Amino acid sequence: MPSFRPEGFIEINRTFSDFQESADEEATAFDSYFTGHFHQGTTWDSLLASQCSVVLAEAGSGKTWELQNRAETLREDGRLAFFIPLERLAQNSLEDCLGHEDKSHFESWQNSSDEGLFFLDAVEEAKLATRHAFEKALQSFFDGIGVKGLKRVRMVVASRISGWRSRDDGAMLRKFLDPGETPKKRTTKRRTKKVLATLLQRIDSASSQ
Repeated sequence: MPSFRPEGFIEINRTFSDFQESADEEATAFDSYFTGHFHQGTTWDSLLASQCSVVLAEAGSGKTWELQNRAETLREDGRLAFFIPLERLAQNSLEDCLGHEDKSHFESWQNSSDEGLFFLDAVEEAKLATRHAFEKALQSFFDGIGVKGLKRVRMVVASRISGWRSRDDGAMLRKFLDPGETPKKRTTKRRTKKVLATLLQRIDSASSQ
């Protein structure tokens, strides 16, 4: 099976810190590049305990490579993991975004009771196509997953800080994660369970892409 891991990737055990919605974009970007050395953050294992997490960092910080490597690492551990660019999902069905062997593994996941881990990359690139491309990409993804598969999904969505609109994009994700949820129920759920863990990636050293 073709590897997701980029050639030359070096594992540096990156961690994550909580995204502060009140912080301005420039300060948040600065923090993502320079504060990773000062204290330990959330690990990948903790991140993947949430049903859906959003990883935010600026261009050149290594988001794409990090997601590709994590998907490959999970596969090596026998997990069903997939890396998919959101830009492609905005124009194609979920299955059409998968290679031949990935389709076989996706079908295996659909017919099993196992968790599937999906890494969806580059919100900002999907948005370059059309205003509603991110929503179309999510629609394609969740249509492909199906209602029965939703409870067995762990997903990580990556975006540049500048491309993520926390209120609007976060609300859209929540809508797809729980299509039967009313605004009143959503308010209550936020108090009791963090469905969407919005996180900022800490950058521990320079990396390509």
